[in-house]
Parts: sequence; C-alpha cells; structure tokens
Amino acid sequence: MLRRLAEHPGVVALALLAAAIAGAVWLWRRKEAAQWERVRSQGLRYAVEQLDRLHHRQLSSRCGT
Repeated sequence: MLRRLAEHPGVVALALLAAAIAGAVWLWRRKEAAQWERVRSQGLRYAVEQLDRLHHRQLSSRCGT
C-alpha cells in the first residue's frame, strides 16, 4: 500500500488538497451559521406589555402582511 502511494504522489497530493478544501468549507459554513445565529438573536423583540398595546394592524404590518 505504501509502495503504491510512493509511486503515485499525485494521488496523495489530491487527497490532501480535497481534505483541505473540505475543511475550509466546513469552517466557512460554521462561521456563517454562527453569524446568522447572532443576527437572529439580535432580532427585534417586544415585551409582553408592548405586544398588548399594539393594534392588530400594527402586528400585521410588522409581520410583512
């Protein structure tokens, strides 16, 4: 097995390159997911008292309908 790999170093290089690309994509997606989680957690929030004071038309306009 090792002899075959030594005879074909291009295969080893391609495997390492594929692993590096897969690792980079994984890190990028993880970073992006964390960023979206921060955005979602910082979203507009209302206290119950504020929601009680809103008219139903205000709720509809804030929901995009």
